[in-house]
Amino acid sequence: MARVKRQGPAQRRRELAPGERAALMGEEYPDPAEQFFLTDMQLQAAWDFSGPALTAEWVGANPGSRPPGWWRFEAPQLAVDAGMEAPNWRPSAAPEPSEQRSILARLGALTETEGE
Repeated sequence: MARVKRQGPAQRRRELAPGERAALMGEEYPDPAEQFFLTDMQLQAAWDFSGPALTAEWVGANPGSRPPGWWRFEAPQLAVDAGMEAPNWRPSAAPEPSEQRSILARLGALTETEGE
């Protein structure tokens, strides 16, 4: 009998819930209570599924910076790969916008259009 490969939560997703998007993009929550019920696991799965699209959307409007979800889920590993100390960036502790471009350059994370 052939085994059916089960898809994980990130693979089954079709679109982000409004609260997930708010958390990953630093937007106001549509339902303020929702922020207390989203787990790190849920947000990680949401980022795994939609991170590239959210980052592209963000960079299109804010070149030289990244959304809070990127700092939370992408930057720590890039820092380790670049030989930097792994920070524990959270949305509320992401670098100031004025500092982001230089950090992104050190991480090698600026896109060609951002002028690396």
